[in-house]
Amino acid sequence: MFTINSAIGFKDVELGDKPVFDRFFQATGHNNSECTFTYYYMWRKAGRIKWAIVEGCLCILLDFFGKPFFFPPYGATRENFRAVIDKMKAHLAASGYPFYMRAVTKPFLALFRAAAPGRFSFTLSRDSADYIYRGDDLRELRGRKYDGKRNHINAFLRAHPGFKYAPVSRDNLAECLNFLDCWFQKRPPSTYLAKEREAICEIMHNLEALGVKGAVIEISGRIEALTLGEAINSATAVIHAEKANEEIRGLYQVINREFCRREWAGMAFINREEDMGVAGLRQAKLSYFPCALLEKYEVTETGGAA
Repeated sequence: MFTINSAIGFKDVELGDKPVFDRFFQATGHNNSECTFTYYYMWRKAGRIKWAIVEGCLCILLDFFGKPFFFPPYGATRENFRAVIDKMKAHLAASGYPFYMRAVTKPFLALFRAAAPGRFSFTLSRDSADYIYRGDDLRELRGRKYDGKRNHINAFLRAHPGFKYAPVSRDNLAECLNFLDCWFQKRPPSTYLAKEREAICEIMHNLEALGVKGAVIEISGRIEALTLGEAINSATAVIHAEKANEEIRGLYQVINREFCRREWAGMAFINREEDMGVAGLRQAKLSYFPCALLEKYEVTETGGAA
C-alpha cells in the first residue's frame, strides 16, 4: 500500500512558471492542445487552475464547472503512476470530491490500465477531441474537396485586392484589442464568451513572453480578423484563437490559410483544438477534413480494488 499525503502544495499559475511547464511538455512528446503553457496561463482565472510537482510529475488541478478535476500527470511513468494518482485522489477526497480526470489521451490510458487494472472507468469525450490537420492541406487547399474554400478565398481576393496581412505587435495591440471588443459585443452575452475574451486578452498582453505568434487581416486600414497560435513541438502548431468579421465572405478562410503559410510553413501538422460540442464549430472544423481526431477520455474511479 502507498502512503498518501493529501496536502499537495498547489500554487497559482504565474508567467514565470513557463519554463517548468515547457520542460515537462517537451519531454513527453504529446501533441494535444493542453500541452502548452499558454493554455494554462490564458485560462488560469476562468478555470481556477493550480499546479504542483508530485512524484516528479506535473500535476494540474482545474475547476471550470464547480467540480474540480485533474489533467493527466505529465512526466508519469509505469513506476510512479500509481503513486501520483493515489495522491491526486486523496487530495480531491480531502475536499469531499471523487476522483475525476479529463483530457486523458491514449498513452495515459495505457498507464491507468497497467498500474490499476479494473479500478478506473474511461469515457470517450468526443466534444474534447482535437482536430489535427496536415499542414500542407491547410496551406495549399488542393483537390476537389477544398473547392468551396478556394471559391470563398477567390471571392475575397476579388472584393479586397488591397488587403493587408500583418503580425500582431505592440504597434497594433490597441487596434487588435478594439477589434476583439467589437467581435464579442456582437454576440449575445454569455459566461463562456466573457471568459474566452478574458483568456484571449491574456495572450495578447503577453505574446512575447508566451512565445505566441499573432496575425491580423486589415481591410482599408481596419482590422477585420485576428488569429493566435504557437508551436507545441517541432512538428505541430496549435491555433489558440481565430476571430473574423463573418460578414466578409472568405475572411475566415483567408486568415486561416495565410497564417499557416506565413507562420507555420515548416509544420507537418496543425492542431485546431476541440469543438466543445458546438454544432456550427464542429461543422466548420470537419469542413477542413482533419487527418485525425485526437481522442481524449474522462476518467473516474469504479470502486474496484486498490
